[in-house]
Amino acid sequence: MANYWQGLVNSGVISPEPSWSTQWLTDMNKGNVVGWLSAQWAPNQFPTIAPSTSGQWVAAPLPAWTAGDTTVGTWGGEAEIVTASSKHPQQAAEFINWMNNSQQGLNLLIKNVDVFPAATFAQSSPG
Repeated sequence: MANYWQGLVNSGVISPEPSWSTQWLTDMNKGNVVGWLSAQWAPNQFPTIAPSTSGQWVAAPLPAWTAGDTTVGTWGGEAEIVTASSKHPQQAAEFINWMNNSQQGLNLLIKNVDVFPAATFAQSSPG
């Protein structure tokens, strides 16, 4: 796998610039980057890192080594937890459940935190 990616770098097809480096941000904003393998939260970054490219991006499935494999492991995700030291663990757990499983909670997450919801029913929500 490393040889594959190194070959792409060596041939100039992909940039070796690390994400969020000064050069990468410049390239993103100038439209010099035509693709970015990232996580579900990446689209929420564009208004800040590449405002001049607004409306020019589209989400696409990530390529797979094996045809039909939908497994991805790009950049992880996020989680809400209740710590053992919580003074109100039951209420905190109920809130987390509401926030991630109710339309109202998911709308607030989308609006205020710019998350892409894990709940499949909310992935096409206008929230």
